Amino acid sequence: MAQDTRGLRPVAVAPGDARVKAWQVQAGDGERRLFVVNMADRPRTVQVAARGTRYRLDRMTPYDPTGAVRTLDAPQVRIDGRAVAPDGSWPGFAPTAGRIERGTLHLALGTGEAAVVTLRGG
Repeated sequence: MAQDTRGLRPVAVAPGDARVKAWQVQAGDGERRLFVVNMADRPRTVQVAARGTRYRLDRMTPYDPTGAVRTLDAPQVRIDGRAVAPDGSWPGFAPTAGRIERGTLHLALGTGEAAVVTLRGG
């Protein structure tokens, strides 16, 4: 999701949390992408200033098929709840869509989860 983008720069999250990092890049067609990573050992909810009214959200989430509920050390990940098939094929992304409220994006992140937020315009 960072291919063919430019202008990588850090983005502040609130409340400030050293275990949650965020960066923004400029993509084509007036899109911006925010990459937000929760490196904490528990879920976090953060707010990010965001212009515009709508967003698309893709999540990369730790997945433990053993049922041991491992997160930061999970043996697999899912993107938008999907996995690569045993034959190596990718079923494609399935982002969720949402609205930005009063210039602020509220984002709940699971333990060890990374999110890519695509914003148009602004």
